[in-house]
Amino acid sequence: MLNFSSLLAQDVMSSPVFATSPESSVDQLEQDFVQHDVSAMPVVHHGKIVGIISRSDLMLLPVLSAAIEACALAAGISGEPKPTFRVCDLMKCDVVQCVPETELPKVAADMVHRHVHHIVVVRNDEVVGIISSLDIVELLV
Repeated sequence: MLNFSSLLAQDVMSSPVFATSPESSVDQLEQDFVQHDVSAMPVVHHGKIVGIISRSDLMLLPVLSAAIEACALAAGISGEPKPTFRVCDLMKCDVVQCVPETELPKVAADMVHRHVHHIVVVRNDEVVGIISSLDIVELLV
């Protein structure tokens, strides 16, 4: 059995990382989640990480759609097409990151303290991996 405290981010990260852009449609994002069998993707614009989006972020869609529809009805606007959303409308901009050499206990502690389920692994501002809370749970079980 591996010694958890001796592992580094690079030992458990998933790589290559599938990323999306802020302008991608949520419909395309949903297809990408299924196609790549991932639960989160970094959002990259011009080679820089600008956010992260996960499947759970998509749960906001019904709430946002209902709010927009309610506002339209209150303004006397009806019959408008349903709004379409882009990744930038739902992504989180505060991305928790680490380097490949970060000790795994620190990665796990950052997840707990920052209340996140994914940490993006970067080297020289380039996304090289991603670690999910499930990756860590699998090691411990």
